[in-house]
Amino acid sequence: MDNLSELLLQVQKPARYIGGEWNMVKKEWTPLKVKVLLAFPEVYEVGMSYLGLKILYGILNKRDDCLCERVFSPWTDFEEILRKNKMSLFSLESHRAIKEFDIIGISLAYELNYTNALNLLDLGGIPLKSSERGEDDPIVIAGGPACYNPEPMSEFIDAFVIGDGEEVVCELIDVYKNFVNRKDKLREFAKIPGVYVPSLYEAAYNDDGTIKSFLPKEKDLPRKIQKRVVEDLDSSFYPTDQLVPYIQIVHDRIMLEIMRGCKHACKFCQAGTTYRPRRERSKETIVRIAKETYSKTGYEEITLLSLSSGDHSHIREIVEELNSEFKEKGVSVSVPSLRIEDSLSRLPALISQVKKSGLTFAPEAGSECLRKVISKNIDMEKLVEVLRESYRSGWRRVKLYFMIGLPSEKDEDLEDIVKLLYKVSNLKREIDGKDAQVTYSLPVTEGSPEWCMKHGEEAPGLTDGESISISIYGSNLLKRRASIRTFTRPAEEARTRSCHGIS
Repeated sequence: MDNLSELLLQVQKPARYIGGEWNMVKKEWTPLKVKVLLAFPEVYEVGMSYLGLKILYGILNKRDDCLCERVFSPWTDFEEILRKNKMSLFSLESHRAIKEFDIIGISLAYELNYTNALNLLDLGGIPLKSSERGEDDPIVIAGGPACYNPEPMSEFIDAFVIGDGEEVVCELIDVYKNFVNRKDKLREFAKIPGVYVPSLYEAAYNDDGTIKSFLPKEKDLPRKIQKRVVEDLDSSFYPTDQLVPYIQIVHDRIMLEIMRGCKHACKFCQAGTTYRPRRERSKETIVRIAKETYSKTGYEEITLLSLSSGDHSHIREIVEELNSEFKEKGVSVSVPSLRIEDSLSRLPALISQVKKSGLTFAPEAGSECLRKVISKNIDMEKLVEVLRESYRSGWRRVKLYFMIGLPSEKDEDLEDIVKLLYKVSNLKREIDGKDAQVTYSLPVTEGSPEWCMKHGEEAPGLTDGESISISIYGSNLLKRRASIRTFTRPAEEARTRSCHGIS
């Protein structure tokens, strides 16, 4: 790594690879410590925003018998340099090759991480298939939401963690320390609740690829893998000395998880199912974490994180106390993931107490018929009323999420989205005389505007010089309906760029 500084002069963002961030932990590399590398198969700005990585990084580095470091997928410019110079991908803390670690823990947040994860292992000179790894290779463990269906990656991962990781990660370290042989370690891993070791199970498949049978190869192994659940979220570990990067990341703020799980049952929502049951942190714990994290990071925004923040039984008191604590410091409190039906009664109290940054709602579909299909029960008149109150109370930004390509979707459903956007813009114009701006984000697939721009081709539905970020009053969205449909591809047809995880 002697010439690393020189090589980094050739890449776009060297800060992705240098480490040294505020609150970074770098421990002495000694034989007695279990050496864990947390790998997030995405570019630095995305991976550093992942809360799960921050939690595990804190838990493992609190242990005296363990050291924990990080690695992320490099961008194409640095990957090219690594391969050209026959260099291994390395950790941020010690700049050691990733193959030198005892355990590599890969976060699989979604399925598009699969190829990135394999590319990350390949860049480190680690055999891709679990069956090809020997005693000198790291044990590769994967966790995260995409691991609830582990079979697509079962040939490449030594062990999967299903469910919450705060408790099981320490159990894995204890087992690793007490056994010498790789096979013995994996066998003992498999006895830990929530851990699935594919090599110790026999899966048979039907002709259509679905699982026909799933049986353990040894009698003392569980027939079913039960997900791990942290029962008492209030007393579980939460990092207050969060890493502060040198460059802006996707979520560049204090992320404070106030609740895990959701009481609603929207049919399309994976997280609502995988993070059950619903658990809350107490108001006292939340305020304490906020104070400690602010004192150790200096961030100017706090996000109250959950699947549905408005469902917290003490959300009003939490926001009021946080505002009282931080308003003189110029720190804003954002409350994303509000449900419309809950916000109507709570919103006036909330918005009068916090700095007006942004509100987020997710109607998901434009028509009532399509919302019923996905069990998203929303009264659109209440939504309009909430938005009107938001603008009047000084909120600068309201974000609405919609999905395109839902089952049974018709052109009329898309037209209803456009009509709602016009109505929202009219509301804003009535309040402050300004038009709302509409930006749509779509997968980077072959034929999409982003893909065409990168490859120098003409994007369908866009004339030369037009921007993807458009004003309602500056363009006719109704005429863009067909273009939006053109850019949308079914999941099985989406072609993502390997190693970058752009979705």
